[in-house]
Amino acid sequence: MINKMSIIYVALFILCSAQGVFAQEQVDWQEYETEHFVIRYHELDKNTLSIIVEEAENAYDKVTLDLQYQPDNKTMIRIGSKKEVHEEEWEGSYSVGSQVIDLQSPAQRKWNFFSDYESYLKRSIPHEFTHHIISEGYMMRFPEWLGEGIATYEADENPDKFSEYRKFKKAAAKNKLHSLDDMLIFDLLEDDERYVAYLESYTVIEYIVNTYGHDGVADILKARKENPDMHQIINDTFGVSYEEFELGWMKFAKEKYGKPSYDYYLYATLY
Repeated sequence: MINKMSIIYVALFILCSAQGVFAQEQVDWQEYETEHFVIRYHELDKNTLSIIVEEAENAYDKVTLDLQYQPDNKTMIRIGSKKEVHEEEWEGSYSVGSQVIDLQSPAQRKWNFFSDYESYLKRSIPHEFTHHIISEGYMMRFPEWLGEGIATYEADENPDKFSEYRKFKKAAAKNKLHSLDDMLIFDLLEDDERYVAYLESYTVIEYIVNTYGHDGVADILKARKENPDMHQIINDTFGVSYEEFELGWMKFAKEKYGKPSYDYYLYATLY
């Protein structure tokens, strides 16, 4: 039988070790302030600080203009932080509670010609900063097709840049896109369907911008702050019913992305 005191000693050892790691992490942080951001980083990431600063300020200019909101305070970006242990597929995150953007360190994984750190920053910073703007500026929880759609659109994460593109292309061609209601919460979808939903949500925002102008995106955010009913918001903002809006988007996606091509026929044959 395990002695109770032994259990206590083990627990205290684990607690002290965790506190030591946390304290060491705090000591290791270095901090750099720009006009709109506070960037925390470790010494090993110092050589990439200039590009992080550049991409952050570029994202600030674009996203705040498009979404018509500027944060009251500087936004915190942490490079590396505790996410060193995350899997390679982890792209970054935004914490609503702490209002902190966490990004990968350049040393976190092997970068190459097809996945270089600068390209990573160009998509991840505007994506996560968009979540920050929506959270702070408009405060309401949004359907994920709207929140993730705006974030992917602001980051220029065009569907053809992703491995799920051909599956999305096939769905668009065969009128099998997810409905907007199916994309209220991505976590309710199967893993492979969830990734396709990200691409679909991008095209919803693309459809809004192409059909109603870029102000249409900010108009929806402002309306949602006052009214949680997306059906009514779509009707009031665009003058069409929710169902008409959805059909218009699906038609747009089919016409732009559903056209047959060599890779489409190959995918259709294999799958």
